[in-house]
Amino acid sequence: MSVRPTTPSERLRGLAESEFRQLTQDLAIARRGKDGAVHRCRKSLQRLRALVRLLAPGSVEWARREDGLLRRLRRRMGRLRDAAVRLELVQKLGKREMSEDARTRLELALEHIKAGRREVWAQYAPEAGFWDALDKEATRLHARLASWPLDKISDKRIDRALERARMRLRLALKEALGRVERTHRHDLRRRLRRFAALRRATAHVMRRRDVGSLVLVELAREMGSEGDLWMAAAALRKTGNAEDTRELRQMLEKERRAACKRHDGELAAARRRLLEKPLKAKKAAKAKVVSTSASIDAAEVLPA
Repeated sequence: MSVRPTTPSERLRGLAESEFRQLTQDLAIARRGKDGAVHRCRKSLQRLRALVRLLAPGSVEWARREDGLLRRLRRRMGRLRDAAVRLELVQKLGKREMSEDARTRLELALEHIKAGRREVWAQYAPEAGFWDALDKEATRLHARLASWPLDKISDKRIDRALERARMRLRLALKEALGRVERTHRHDLRRRLRRFAALRRATAHVMRRRDVGSLVLVELAREMGSEGDLWMAAAALRKTGNAEDTRELRQMLEKERRAACKRHDGELAAARRRLLEKPLKAKKAAKAKVVSTSASIDAAEVLPA
């Protein structure tokens, strides 16, 4: 019978162990040509990177090295994921209403994208050394968990990790709000997802209630539509004659810009509600001598 973890370090180790086990299982499935498993592998590695960042304030050099190893492993599956996403996004366009001429051009583009995906997967056959190398690296990283500096975890250090991510997100918000350039929007979503992942991990490890982290996750998910529209247009642009898909690409770009504008309002509200410095919130609570129920509500929005 397994013993339930009772300390922050035990809970963090438990989370990491679970992610590494899931990674191993999904790698075996991905080897058989399953796009969904590739995506799950990358998600597990993303969550493991969040756990490493929680420990970063106490072991900076270790965290930089470990994060780099996890990042490189995740990137090695990038081509497979991109090929799947391009196909999924363009297939969704087929559900829209459009002229017969536009639909014919879309179907031709779709065949081109399907062929591109098959070509990519042909380079990563189940027996290819690529998968053996991934398995070996995942096993090595799992074994390194024994040397993670879990004894250095503390409220203060976790708050430092959260504050670092918070400030980077605030800067990305400042750079991206009101703009539609993909580089700025992509960086903002990346920072938003990273901050949300840190807060969710903190909520589990430190036993803190943090409803606000779910709001951030949902915002990041909604922002994903901006990148989806851009990637769909980019996929269409690469399918042959650009003139054949110009109408579709212009429609997608118009929708992307509208989505950017819509999300800006939500992001501005999130900046006010979810990204204030926690120390200020604590001082304000003490000055007003708030009730116990009000204190609990504040804790759900702002991490300690």
